[in-house]
Amino acid sequence: MKNKHYVLRPANVDVNGIVAGGYDTTAKGFMVLDGALCLSRHRNLDTGVTAQSFKSADGLARQIEFDQQSGGSADLSDARFEIKGTDCNGNLQTDSAIVGPSNGTPVQSTKFFLEVFSIECTTLDVTAGTIDVGTNGLMRSPWILMPCVVEAPQISWDVTGRTSFDLHHTHEDVLNCFKPAGTPGAFEANGQVIRADEDALIVTADTTIAADTADVIAKVTGWPYTALRVELNSYTDGLILTLNITFTSLTDAYA
Repeated sequence: MKNKHYVLRPANVDVNGIVAGGYDTTAKGFMVLDGALCLSRHRNLDTGVTAQSFKSADGLARQIEFDQQSGGSADLSDARFEIKGTDCNGNLQTDSAIVGPSNGTPVQSTKFFLEVFSIECTTLDVTAGTIDVGTNGLMRSPWILMPCVVEAPQISWDVTGRTSFDLHHTHEDVLNCFKPAGTPGAFEANGQVIRADEDALIVTADTTIAADTADVIAKVTGWPYTALRVELNSYTDGLILTLNITFTSLTDAYA
């Protein structure tokens, strides 16, 4: 079994990188994704229109942030937003009923998006105000699949810059456990649990790690697990985080 090395180079935070022109929350409808991060093109399945969409250039799924334009501080909490896109592994997902920002405090999506195809204001707010949409410092890597070996791997990392991150692990089949649209029931015939989307996975977060130097932890708890991912909580611009996964028993496998 080969050791694994993953390099994360997160792009800088861009608070209006998805919607930069400002959206008037007194009207319902789809936002124009006109920010600097929206370079790819995608056909909106709701409107049939081909327009710009967001795709994370660093391969990390981002939490999407809504904030009032030009330092506004109105209460826009009656507004509701819906995001459609993909999760960290490219599976389709929707984040609905995101509450609008108020009193100068931004709000974030619950889900993390590798791609955003559309953002819709589904409920208006009668209070005049405009918002921008972009990224913040929270993001997730794709799931890293773990092999069937007896000994838990050793995890170490090298850091250029500074970051705070969590290691998440799961015992579920992250490649095959998502429920296709319209599929009835909660289980497949073979007993595999079917999840509505990535946020429905049973995931364990290990201790938050604050790092600005190379370091190592002997073992991640919960072994054997099927997959591992990194969730960045904060970082400095230009961060390079290299995650090293070392298997101490390369030939010893179970099942």
